[in-house]
Amino acid sequence: MMPVYLYLLAPNSDTPRPAIFDEYTRRQFVAKAPERNPFGEDEEPNKFDDFDIFTKIRVLQQLSIWTLNNPNSIRERLAAPDSEQTLWVCSQRSRRPDNC
Repeated sequence: MMPVYLYLLAPNSDTPRPAIFDEYTRRQFVAKAPERNPFGEDEEPNKFDDFDIFTKIRVLQQLSIWTLNNPNSIRERLAAPDSEQTLWVCSQRSRRPDNC
């Protein structure tokens, strides 16, 4: 996930970003945390590129929390062997995989 964050925080304006990022991220905030929505409620969302660095970090942190609350969605994309998936479950329960 770290390369994605670096990509989104890159100050280089030549870095292409999907045009739908602002809209879909705003939809997530409206659905899950409307009181913390930095994208606004206008027809055209505020641009992630225009946010200060602290707001960008807060947005990315919140997206990470929402994503990691459902680890199965990540596991399916990783195609990890069953033995590695078992370690995920153990580490979630005890935060120490050696306690499984």
